[in-house]
Amino acid sequence: MIYVGIDISKYKHDCFICNNLGKIIVENLSFENTKKVFQQFLNLLKLYDNSNVHIGLEATGHCGLNLKLFLEKNNYTFMEFNPLFS
Repeated sequence: MIYVGIDISKYKHDCFICNNLGKIIVENLSFENTKKVFQQFLNLLKLYDNSNVHIGLEATGHCGLNLKLFLEKNNYTFMEFNPLFS
């Protein structure tokens, strides 16, 4: 299993990736909120079978909409977490 945590903001997103043993794969990845950069992020995810990739992201309303639509279009599922309920 590969776990991807994404902190959503208006202009960029910050990401952390690790495996099910806690081994860090990508410690600190920031990427812009643009389709071109989303494609580069997708290329990183494609190194793994998408059925083994679990993505969690911050629920921030419209700020993450482009990324969520892009992930869905490329057959990735994700869970949203509301930081106010933690």
